[in-house]
Amino acid sequence: MHIDAYRLFDKEEFIQTGGTELLGSSGSLSLVEWSERIEDVLPENCQRISITIEENGDRLFIIEGDWIENVNWERFAIPRYDIPPSENSDRFTPHEVFQ
Repeated sequence: MHIDAYRLFDKEEFIQTGGTELLGSSGSLSLVEWSERIEDVLPENCQRISITIEENGDRLFIIEGDWIENVNWERFAIPRYDIPPSENSDRFTPHEVFQ
């Protein structure tokens, strides 16, 4: 479930539109943008991913919460494909990269 709280007037509007029923529903995942607008109604055990843009344009991702320690990060590894230096440059060899 994606919730964009940017256009909400306040947390009361979120509650009146049924937003609190969506949060924490069994078997669901809710991603909330602009969560600071509804901070008071978020579950205590919610996890946070904050993205800020540094002065040089780099993006800084901050991940907070107890779930982070239990993630099998290898599941999220992206296969890297190297082009072998040969006549068959249309063939790729996948190499999983875990760093």
